[in-house]
Amino acid sequence: MFTVFPEFGAAASKGGKLIHENLQRRNSAPRFAGAAAPRLALAKGGIAPKDESLGDANWRLSPAVQAARFVRQEERFARIADSVPFGLWVFGVDGRIRSLSASFLTMLGVSLQECSRIDWTDLVHPEDRERVKSLWKDCVASRGAWDCEFRVRASDGTVHVLLSRGAPLADSGDSRLEYGGIHLDITQRVRQQEEMARVQADLEKRVSRQTTVLRELSRRLMNLQDEERRRIARELHDSTGQSLTAIKINLDLLGREADSFSPDSRKLFEELLSLVESCSAGVRTISHLLHPPLLDELGLIPALRWYVEGFVGRSGISVELDLHETASSVPRDVNTALFRILQEALTNILKHSGAQDASISLTEQEGSIVLEVRDSGRGFDAELLEDRNRGIHGLGVGITGMRERVAQLAGGLTIQNGAPGAVVRASFPLSKPQVEVKNGTTTCTDC
Repeated sequence: MFTVFPEFGAAASKGGKLIHENLQRRNSAPRFAGAAAPRLALAKGGIAPKDESLGDANWRLSPAVQAARFVRQEERFARIADSVPFGLWVFGVDGRIRSLSASFLTMLGVSLQECSRIDWTDLVHPEDRERVKSLWKDCVASRGAWDCEFRVRASDGTVHVLLSRGAPLADSGDSRLEYGGIHLDITQRVRQQEEMARVQADLEKRVSRQTTVLRELSRRLMNLQDEERRRIARELHDSTGQSLTAIKINLDLLGREADSFSPDSRKLFEELLSLVESCSAGVRTISHLLHPPLLDELGLIPALRWYVEGFVGRSGISVELDLHETASSVPRDVNTALFRILQEALTNILKHSGAQDASISLTEQEGSIVLEVRDSGRGFDAELLEDRNRGIHGLGVGITGMRERVAQLAGGLTIQNGAPGAVVRASFPLSKPQVEVKNGTTTCTDC
């Protein structure tokens, strides 16, 4: 049974008297109400009113009645304390246990007699004990409020997590200072939080694995796409392009007899020759756009210059180039990624920006190769751009392709509005070529 303020019961048993105010006027009307109520103070031999003018309205209870009232009040509070689902406690500043509610003792599987012989921190789980002792010492020294979370081990080995809160029960100058408060069993809540954290960590691992798989699939798809572009470009050049060239040669031979043609036949011949030349130029352009041979034969910078010159001729947009030669080795897949990003950036400028001029720079900065494309157009829609930067799809398939290429090669891509226009910036880390030596033969895998 939880004992509260035992000194009151002791005082009553020794004959202390309780003075109870009847608080009525002589005509039996109420003498006060609310804030006008007189204050009570513990006096020698009982409780007396501070307002002496009410002395004639007071009546005294006998010591036996007074003691009985204290006992009933204590028993009532004890029943309440033992019925609540948390533990009530009173500890001395020395750590000795003064009182514990029955519910807490039941949870621990110990008796109050057993607890009375130990420090309350002895009930704390060994792994938490030193931390709790240190916090308790600091709390008592400062006479502050107590608030701590720790574990306890019951007699059957069960571990409970408690949230303990309390406050001093006397003024800081009282040598009998005690702390009183509650122990709230939060084991279930903590277990639920731990389970939620475990589930979240498991989900994050699964998402990470699936993301890795998807990126690997995306990488393979883009590699296959690039290889297919190479194949189609080669087929267009070697097959269709050669056939058109043969037709052009035959037409040139036929043109030697043009003087014998009728005017209508000569006109038809000239139209046919012009059409073949146009088809040859178109096939050659498509082949080079699918995969420029300069990218494999001469490297990135000549391929970029060739592409930009063709873009200026087709679009009429003025482009300023600032391409810095670098001695660092750029892997082939990085070359391909930079070329495709430039293609997509210039295509967006032509289709959407309304710009009349643009600038392109390729530089080496702090171990990375950086491509930056700027234009003077209308820029991106601010809301779509913000959504895209937060990972929400929005700016079209081309931008998504850029991000996938950059992510596969551990690079970085930023897209933002300038003043005016837009800025696309892609960077890739430069790594040394990986050289393999097999059977005395040296092979550069990144060259």
